Formats: sequence, structure tokens, C-alpha cells
Amino acid sequence: MKHQDDNKEYKHEDRVSRRHVDMKHQDDSKEYKHEDRVSSRHVDMKHQDDSKEYKHEGRVSSRHVDMKHQDDSKEYKHEDRVSSRHVDMKHQDDNKEYKHEGRVSSRHVDMKHQDDNKEYKHEDRVSRRHVDMKHQDDNKEYKHEDRVSSRHVDMKHQDDSKSTSMKTE
Repeated sequence: MKHQDDNKEYKHEDRVSRRHVDMKHQDDSKEYKHEDRVSSRHVDMKHQDDSKEYKHEGRVSSRHVDMKHQDDSKEYKHEDRVSSRHVDMKHQDDNKEYKHEGRVSSRHVDMKHQDDNKEYKHEDRVSRRHVDMKHQDDNKEYKHEDRVSSRHVDMKHQDDSKSTSMKTE
């Protein structure tokens, strides 16, 4: 995740297995929801527009999605199970909310942040996860409220006023 914008909230609430997410965001007002299991998934999304909502609610197997968007007001819904999918999202907007409510395991997240006022919450189990966070902004809060096992966190911070709390049980 490379972010150049403000006011983002990322929530990974359940498990996601074998997923690599590279998100480059430079646009406005998007909401991505992955509400079921996603394993080994590749999605290439290049967005240059505003006001989009993506919902993946059910099963989709062996699907490759290459979406290049240069317009406004789109809504994508994938209501079946999705497996063997890779997600590459390059975003050029602000005010996004990403929710991954299914399982997350064996996940590599590269987050490069250059913006303000972010809150990251990982509320369920995360195992064998590598997080590389390079932050150049202010006022961030990271909360890891459930179990984290075999996790490597590399955080390089170049900003002020951060609160990083990790709660493991």
C-alpha cells in the first residue's frame, strides 16, 4: 500500500490466506469490501476515478480481474467465492475504507504511507505475516487486538505523534 492521501481506515477482521496485496492509492472516495474468504487471488485494479464501491461477497474461483478505470461512480460486486486471485490496486484518491472480513494467513503487506490520520486495525488472528510499513506522515494509530504469531514487522517512521499499540493474547 502506497498512500498519498488522508483519512484512511483499514480493517482486516478475519483470516485471509496466501494473499499478496499491493495497493497504490491516489484517488478519492472508494470503499472496498471483501466479506468472504479470499485465497490466492490476483486482482489488477488501476483506478483513476472517484466514488467507487467494490464488493466481493461470495465465491469466485480461479478468476483474474484486470480493471482499468478512468471514470466515476462505479460499483463492482463479486458475490461468490474467490480463490487463486491476486489483487494489485493502484489508487489515486482520498477517503478510502478497506475491509477484509475473512481469514488472513501467510500474507505479505507492503505499506508505504505518506499521509495523515490513518488507523489500522487487525482485530483477529494473523499468522505468518510480514508487514513492511514505511511511514512519512503524522497522527497514526495501529491496533493489533488479537493474536499475532510468527509475524515480522518492519516499521520505518519518519513522522511525529504516532501511537502504535499491539495487544496480543
